[in-house]
Amino acid sequence: MSTRRAAEGVSLVLVAALGAVFSSNFLLDLVFADTQDWTSVISVLEVSEGHPRVLLRVTDVLCGVLVVLLLPYVHAALPTGPWQSWTMVSTVVYALAGAGAALVTLPCADQQMCTSPAADVQRFVHDGFSIVSQAALFVAVVAVGLATRHRGPRWLRRAAWTVFLLGGVAGTLISGYFTLTAPGGWQTGVAQRFQLAVVSVWIVCLGVYAATSGLRARRDDASR
Repeated sequence: MSTRRAAEGVSLVLVAALGAVFSSNFLLDLVFADTQDWTSVISVLEVSEGHPRVLLRVTDVLCGVLVVLLLPYVHAALPTGPWQSWTMVSTVVYALAGAGAALVTLPCADQQMCTSPAADVQRFVHDGFSIVSQAALFVAVVAVGLATRHRGPRWLRRAAWTVFLLGGVAGTLISGYFTLTAPGGWQTGVAQRFQLAVVSVWIVCLGVYAATSGLRARRDDASR
């Protein structure tokens, strides 16, 4: 039985690790793209020639799927209460909205080349999905931090607030600042990649939490 539990734990960590790679899919672009582009955000790369456009979109969707697979274990481990529910709902919204942004891409790589009403609507829908996905993820991070403020592992609580401050607050402010002051500059692309990397760290944290506290909680529930 212990061998089986160990295998389940390793599987959950591997699921999280793969989800983390897919979250930071700019790493895949570095490997498979014909040319390197640190200036553009990932949404632009997903519709740009010379980049693995389908791979980037598919990995956006798969990232959300893999994160959702961890949720039953995270749910079992989190203290019961409203923040547990907020974590579940917000993470599912993150996954669904991320999939929506991957399915409804930007109309084209160069915004000035797509000025029709239909293109404007498509851009609005894509940007809306992207914003909702990002916001929901950091709401879920805060919910975990609040859910574990009295019970739960200290490392997870610290990780949640660190991820929120670095990725949610600092990352958003830096990205917004450079979008306004240096549009089209490399700073915006790097700021987004930093934010995605922080999200990847959080996904790994969820995997470790699912593989330890989550498995233990589900085992205890099953034995009752």
